[in-house]
Amino acid sequence: MMPRLVIRNEDDLNAALDRAISLAGHKESGEVERELAEINAAVKVYEESLAVITASGRGPGSSDDVPRGDGSE
Repeated sequence: MMPRLVIRNEDDLNAALDRAISLAGHKESGEVERELAEINAAVKVYEESLAVITASGRGPGSSDDVPRGDGSE
């Protein structure tokens, strides 16, 4: 059994999408369909995690509870 695909950042996302595009040109088989389904599931989980982070206000650029490094904290 292959390890479950986990997308942790934009680079992982782009690699997964590139892989899905490359698979789109292959003859459909059970293996290709399984890999595409795994990529789809991983992308969905990643998008949902981004939605949660964004909704919490803790997305990229958030300064809550993050020291600024200028001694003002």
